[in-house]
Amino acid sequence: MELKNTYKFHKRGVDAEAIVQSYFLCRGWSVSSMRTKFDGVEVDLIVEKDNRRVLLEVKHLDNSWRAFERVGTKQIQRLKYVLLGMRKRARNIKVEGYVVFVLVNEKLHFISLDEVI
Repeated sequence: MELKNTYKFHKRGVDAEAIVQSYFLCRGWSVSSMRTKFDGVEVDLIVEKDNRRVLLEVKHLDNSWRAFERVGTKQIQRLKYVLLGMRKRARNIKVEGYVVFVLVNEKLHFISLDEVI
């Protein structure tokens, strides 16, 4: 049985989160939380700017064709649950959620949680 190199995968995830964090900071956003649990669901990053709050699930990708292997249906449903709860509690704030795929060349690809079934 072959074991995953979990350190390697964890490091890639942390590095991908740093890339996404830098992307938003360079555009004037502030990071309000990192790796925060809501009802047992971990949200990688939450960024805010003006009257907007964005929840981000970050995934590193070696191959873009494997994107949806990296995020399971249950994980998407849990993230949507957190997003819905934040929208209900937020007053005068637009709350959005995205899965952000960080490609090997450090390009970012955003998928809205509102568009995922």
